[in-house]
Amino acid sequence: MTNPDEAFERAVEHESRLRRRAEAYDSATGAMRMTVQIYGALAVAWAFVLAAHWLFFADPRWLVLLHSLVFCGAVGFWAFSLATWAWMRRQRPDLFGG
Repeated sequence: MTNPDEAFERAVEHESRLRRRAEAYDSATGAMRMTVQIYGALAVAWAFVLAAHWLFFADPRWLVLLHSLVFCGAVGFWAFSLATWAWMRRQRPDLFGG
């Protein structure tokens, strides 16, 4: 019986975890999960940029307002596209491999 604290056993377990994580993105659901994560990361990063824009570069005000409106439009588009995907998946599961 091998000791679970051996470096080789830990490396094998780590490789198994990495392989299972990579396989999770090989399906349509996994690809969409990755899309949701990317959309979320983009929204959070853009929100930080927008907050900095309002705090530190508030002049000219019209530019900050335009930036805010484009941000709202982009987040709305992302939400609409994710909702459409969820609806399509419910209506036609055969298109998504399940």
